[in-house]
Amino acid sequence: MKIKSIAITVTTLLSLVLLVLWGNQFYNVNTVLNSQGNCQLINNQCAFSLDQQRLSIKFEQSPIPEEELFVQFEHSENIQIHKVYVEGVNMYMGKTPVIFEDANSLRGVFFLGSCNLPEMQWQMVIEVSREGQTNTNQHLIVNFSTVQ
Repeated sequence: MKIKSIAITVTTLLSLVLLVLWGNQFYNVNTVLNSQGNCQLINNQCAFSLDQQRLSIKFEQSPIPEEELFVQFEHSENIQIHKVYVEGVNMYMGKTPVIFEDANSLRGVFFLGSCNLPEMQWQMVIEVSREGQTNTNQHLIVNFSTVQ
């Protein structure tokens, strides 16, 4: 009887911990921790300066939903791009990865989903690090919008 009571208590506590962790994942779904830079896309381009290092982004065409979109990255030698994804700001639609043509390519492609909102706000999140600095990944944000 006592063992059954302990098992129920442990199961309940474990369930609560898992529920809190799961809820925390959804609470932070559109936030980027330790964000170091923010840029608004103007004329289909945006640039960051990271301690005398440079990273620039250029969309090959204006962002349009339901179209294949290409983006070009240029950066200083000491900057390494780890991953890039796009997500909706005013309506969460998941994280769409930017897929690079190959391991050494600075050109990526992604696709924006369709939305029922007349104007959709997006953010491209770029995770970078600088050579010689371990555990110092930075999240850079490029803000842009689409109109239907």
